Amino acid sequence: MESIAQRIKAKSSILKSSYDFSICPTCNGTGWRLFKKDCSEIYGTESFVDYVEPCPTCNGGLAERAEEAKKKSDIPTVFYDKKYESFNWKIYKDTSGNVVDMSKTQRLVENFLLKYPEWKSQGLGFYISSKTKGSGKSYLASCLCNSLMEMYAMKTKFVNATKLLDISQSGDKDSPDEYKREPIKLLCNCELLVIDDLGQKKSAYDWMNDILFRIVDDRMTKKLVTVFTSNLSIEELALDDRIVERINKVSFPIKLPEYNVRSRESNNAKLRFIKSMGLMEGGE
Repeated sequence: MESIAQRIKAKSSILKSSYDFSICPTCNGTGWRLFKKDCSEIYGTESFVDYVEPCPTCNGGLAERAEEAKKKSDIPTVFYDKKYESFNWKIYKDTSGNVVDMSKTQRLVENFLLKYPEWKSQGLGFYISSKTKGSGKSYLASCLCNSLMEMYAMKTKFVNATKLLDISQSGDKDSPDEYKREPIKLLCNCELLVIDDLGQKKSAYDWMNDILFRIVDDRMTKKLVTVFTSNLSIEELALDDRIVERINKVSFPIKLPEYNVRSRESNNAKLRFIKSMGLMEGGE
């Protein structure tokens, strides 16, 4: 039976281009096909009208647009090529070494990917939390971003909460581009936004409240999807109550286990290297 991950991958394959032309021979790189549509039945006489549709060869240049969106997304380099199918829900263990049952959370996340237009219509994203560093919060958020960009080529931004002040102060007031004049506007208007590592108490200054309120309130009004990651629950956030209320309204909470995946994978990588050097039993 086909797994959900396989269905997501299949959907990505359908939505993105199955060709790898630098310039599509059908649409000459425009992403669109111009054709004459027979409208004789509508007008009662022989009549053909000019119509355009996404190019059937490159699907409107989706693959190229998706890659361009990813380049501009600021996804962390370490997660740049990670998509949902690489996320392992069974890696989490309890204190006795047993696999933690994450099936309900897994179904929720996979529904988000498979039925994203419905989630988008509600402006609903996720609040991914865990007190443990390296538990996979940023990794999961990046996987979601990469898979959605591959499917829809949507404009996406990934920003660490501690960088918001720098971003807000980095504008060029003389630029004709509104986003270069006021970079925060890009975070308010992009189709998908990840605010990573939100809510550390040392960051809960007035400027953080002001910037966050503007971003979250604006995105909530426009029903744009936002994903948050944090080592605190929503209730524990040391932020203005108005912001906490809005975050709670626009995101579904996901609690990842208190398990350091990053440390485990690092140790496994070192172990594989030592074995490959013939320095442990079972080495090659």
